[in-house]
Amino acid sequence: MFNNFKTSHDVVLDQEKGLAYERKQDYKNALKAYDSAFNLAKSSKEWDTIPPNIFMRKAIIFRKLKLFELEVKTIKTGISYGTPQTKTTTDKLKERLPKAEALLNKK
Repeated sequence: MFNNFKTSHDVVLDQEKGLAYERKQDYKNALKAYDSAFNLAKSSKEWDTIPPNIFMRKAIIFRKLKLFELEVKTIKTGISYGTPQTKTTTDKLKERLPKAEALLNKK
């Protein structure tokens, strides 16, 4: 069994931890890991962009948990952080948005 999430203080490692938690369906700790990766990237001078995969993974978790409002919010936030370097994932977030909004409106 996995322990509770503790940051590695590394953006990439925290994303990897998030994915490992996600695979074990420990979504609470996965979200903590992704949030940690986001905060580390945002406050780091080494990272000039926020890895968009953080937003994609969180959106996927929120959909699985049927938390559509959080999914939509996460997607929109991810899109707002998009840059030319993150275009591929940002475009995937844009493609995901209409379905997420439809699920939210259905609820």
